[in-house]
Amino acid sequence: MLAGHSHAVQFNYPAELLTTNPSLLTSYSVNMANAVTPAAPHQQFAQLDRPFGLWIGSDDKQIDADKVLAFADLASKVRAQSHTQRINGAKHLSILLNSHDMIGVWIQRSVSFLA
Repeated sequence: MLAGHSHAVQFNYPAELLTTNPSLLTSYSVNMANAVTPAAPHQQFAQLDRPFGLWIGSDDKQIDADKVLAFADLASKVRAQSHTQRINGAKHLSILLNSHDMIGVWIQRSVSFLA
C-alpha cells in the first residue's frame, strides 16, 4: 500500500491529442495498475457469470488481440450473451478515442435485451 497512489504508468500522448481531448487519462497509479492486472486470468474469465463486452485493436502492439479474444471462449456461462470485436486499425490507446461509440451501442442493446 505504500506509495499506492504514486504514478506507475505514464502515457506518452502527443501534445495536440491532449489539447483536443483534455479528459484523457495521462497516467495510472500503482493501485490502478495492480487492479487492472489479473492474477489468474484463465480462471477469472471462466468464472464470469454476467455478459461482457470486449473490444481490442487489431494493431495493438502491447497485447496480442488473438490471445485476448480467445479468453472470451473461457466464459462459457455467458459467452452467447457477450460481445467481442477486433477493431481494425486501432492501437492499444487509439482505441480509446472512439470506444464510447461502440460501448454505448452495446450497453443500449444489453439493457433492451434485459428489459
